[in-house]
This record gives sequence, structure tokens and C-alpha cells, in this order.
Amino acid sequence: MRIAPELLAHPEVQAVGVGASLDHPREPAILFFVTSGQPRTNIPAQVDGVRTRIVENPLFARRGVLSAAESAQLQQAVPAGPEVYPISEAELARAKAVHAAHANDQMSQPGVQGVGITSSLDAPGEAALMILLVRGVAHNPIPPVIDGLRTRVRESSRFTAGTGDAHSKATCAVPATQTPLGKATASN
Repeated sequence: MRIAPELLAHPEVQAVGVGASLDHPREPAILFFVTSGQPRTNIPAQVDGVRTRIVENPLFARRGVLSAAESAQLQQAVPAGPEVYPISEAELARAKAVHAAHANDQMSQPGVQGVGITSSLDAPGEAALMILLVRGVAHNPIPPVIDGLRTRVRESSRFTAGTGDAHSKATCAVPATQTPLGKATASN
């Protein structure tokens, strides 16, 4: 990796390797194995168009530039993280600005059925623009970053709203019962 010295120059980075992105599971990522609890020093969201992913742990068994096999070994030593991470109000505001500027453009792309804001799985604590794709429908490439904000991709079946029957007969009613004081209450 020709830029390894630059990537390893971040003080919290113990090692750099390769693996899969969690924000877009079908794409590769450059893995930054960082010391948990350390402040981050502008680790890039992408390097030469390739997503980056931060893997946190107090201490890793290896240091430096890792092979794919060594990267996989280090990842196995780290417990799986949550599906959603908390993000700060400032990070949410930054994501809202990017969403407002790009949601309509993304929604006009083939195969895109929704655009929202979530947390990045590749970079805990960072927001991401969630691009919701229709599974099996061709779509344009999703960039790893839009206006400095990571993107996260999720594929699902096509969204549908309602049942298609404008005059649905299904209703939900809770029967009322009388209390000793004569007041009506709902029962389960």
C-alpha cells in the first residue's frame, strides 16, 4: 500500500488493513484499527475512492500494514458493534444539510426508493446519508461520500404504502367497560 505511512501517521491508528465495508457490504474498505477512546485525527472517509472503516479496540495483536488474512484475524477479536451509533447534534445538523442538498437528486436515480439520515457503521459517531435501494433493480454507483458525509446503503424489497384498498374494512376497536364510578374506560 503506497500511502501506508500517511495512513499510519494518525496517532490513534495501530494498524491498517483491508476488509469489507459495513456501510455498503458489497464494497471493500480500507480498515483503520484504532485505539478505542482516543480522539480521532481526521481519518479519511475514503482513500482513492475506496471506503474506509474504523475498527476500535483497546489493543490489537498486530501493528503496521496488514494482509487481508491478518485483517480478518484482528476483526474477529473485536466484538460486533450495534446497528446504530449515537451521533452528536452537530453531526446531525451536518447530515441534515447534506440531506437537504442531495435527497431529491438521489431519489431521481434508478433503483433508489428512499434517502434518510442514520449513523455510519464504518465510522462510529459519524452520521451517514442512508440510500435505500430496491433489491435486484439496477442502480448507479453510490459514492462512498457525498459532500463530506459518508453514505450507507441498504437494499430491500420495494416499499408499498397501505393496502391498495382505499376503503379498507379492517378496523381496530377497543370495547369500553364501566368503572364503579360510571366512567367509561378502554379494556385490553
